[in-house]
Amino acid sequence: MRKLTAILMALLFAIPSHGGDLDAELISDRIQNFHMPHGVVGESRFDGPTSSNLVQLYDGDGAIWTGHYLAAESFRYAVTGSPVALAYAKRALQSIKMLATISGTGKLSRTVFPVDTRYVDLRSMDKDYHRTTYEGQEFYYRGNVTRDQYEGIYLGLAVAYDLIDDEEVHNLCRDLITRMTDYLIKKKWTLHNPGGSRHIETFIGRYDQMLSVLQVAKHVNPSRFSGKYKTTRFFWSWLVGFPQILHGSHAVTSGYSGLNLDYGYFYNLIRLEQNSKIRKKYMNSYSRLRTVTKSHVNPYFNMIDFALSGVDEARDRETLEALEAQLQRNPRNFPVDLRGKYKACKVNIACVVIPVADRPYEDFLWQRHPFALSGGGDGSIESPRVDYILPYWMARYYGVAAIQ
Repeated sequence: MRKLTAILMALLFAIPSHGGDLDAELISDRIQNFHMPHGVVGESRFDGPTSSNLVQLYDGDGAIWTGHYLAAESFRYAVTGSPVALAYAKRALQSIKMLATISGTGKLSRTVFPVDTRYVDLRSMDKDYHRTTYEGQEFYYRGNVTRDQYEGIYLGLAVAYDLIDDEEVHNLCRDLITRMTDYLIKKKWTLHNPGGSRHIETFIGRYDQMLSVLQVAKHVNPSRFSGKYKTTRFFWSWLVGFPQILHGSHAVTSGYSGLNLDYGYFYNLIRLEQNSKIRKKYMNSYSRLRTVTKSHVNPYFNMIDFALSGVDEARDRETLEALEAQLQRNPRNFPVDLRGKYKACKVNIACVVIPVADRPYEDFLWQRHPFALSGGGDGSIESPRVDYILPYWMARYYGVAAIQ
């Protein structure tokens, strides 16, 4: 079966694509077969640039991308009612359950994999990997978790809770969100990662993100978290837009992944806000982020903007064109050098936004700035392409993309 899937996907990459549900569905199938052998989503390395023989999984950011993948399959299910989408979403949800519970403390784990895996180089593990038993099987999990991993998980769980009409899904999403939020509150919103690359990670000072977490928790478990959300909002909502003022345009080339996180957190914070005056206040803060990034031809950001701001014909047309261009990109990390094609204003930084089809490889394209002139590798590493299916199914759900 895996060999047949590899042949079909090789044909898919070789034939010019025109977008539509089938392309997105085939990408989901490939994610299942090649990008989540342990249940969490990551980049895959094959034994050559044209091979489909999987030799290694890079899942160090497994939590965030599994959360984004859950969101993608949830939007897909809401649009199509596909039992395959539901099955894929439930598999991702079970992986998130493991990430959220395997430590036994309520702290989210960054990734997890069985001790007998063939796809992780165990020699590269540092002190932040821990061995434990989960449901009768031995696993390693990584505890060096940051706010980016929480963003992906809360995004996926909130979207699944809202869009999948299934009691099992609802109950599990509620339980996991409650468990993780209780832990963050207990630890005063500060994560200690002994042995990790970032020893302390905190939500303190990022009240936009803290309030987004509490907004989701209140949404799924109002009796437990409504009071905490309202109290935190009363004292700290005035600082929601401060990070966007502080970083401004400087984050575009020096910390673009942070802008990606901001969009994900703002999505839940604003769409779930029931107080119109507070929502307007949040939107004013979000507008600073949008002003910095609106010209970047980023369909994921565009779809979040659609959800929060409504229809914009020029933006929505750009979204569809960018998604079509993304399908023309090779998902492998082949080298790209555009230094002779676009003028540079800084080292490896173009003066203009690079067209989507030309941009160098990334595991999730929309978390990197659109000015890079070179990048890539030997073509053996492959993106899971969650960066395509998430904005695509959002576009289908919100009516930007028609049935194809």
